[in-house]
Amino acid sequence: MIIALSGLAGSGKDPEPNASDKKRFWEGVVKRGPSDCWLWARSTRNGYGRIHLGGRAGKSVSCHRLSFRLAHGYWPKKMVLHSTQCVSKLCCNPIHLREGTHTENMEDRDHAGATARGDRLAKKLSSKIVRDIRKQYASGAASHRQLGKKYGVSHTMIGFIVRGDWW
Repeated sequence: MIIALSGLAGSGKDPEPNASDKKRFWEGVVKRGPSDCWLWARSTRNGYGRIHLGGRAGKSVSCHRLSFRLAHGYWPKKMVLHSTQCVSKLCCNPIHLREGTHTENMEDRDHAGATARGDRLAKKLSSKIVRDIRKQYASGAASHRQLGKKYGVSHTMIGFIVRGDWW
């Protein structure tokens, strides 16, 4: 999966890691071969590795961004992306990371086949339910919000479905 990291890249808000931060970071990474994914094995948020620089009271940063910082000597100025060879949100291998834009990230994601479509989009929805959602919306019987509440997904997801963006 191609992933974009949260936060403002290159904003100057990320503190510099000290020796203890670096040690804790590498202790939390399960390294394999040089070109394999190196997986973060500690704290996560939304499926992405997180670590506090400066200890528990310090700032929480993405492990991907910290890996990039340690490998390249600077915080990324743009969004950090995984290359198309990588499929794990927890990967911290610096050779799998590169700077890029949101558009490049979406193109890489699509190229790698990681775009959710059809039954992969949402486990809660079947193709039959999607057809029903489209019929109800087209007839004016329900709004995006009403349909989202009825089927247990966000109104944004309903919008993607009725426009055919993701299904």
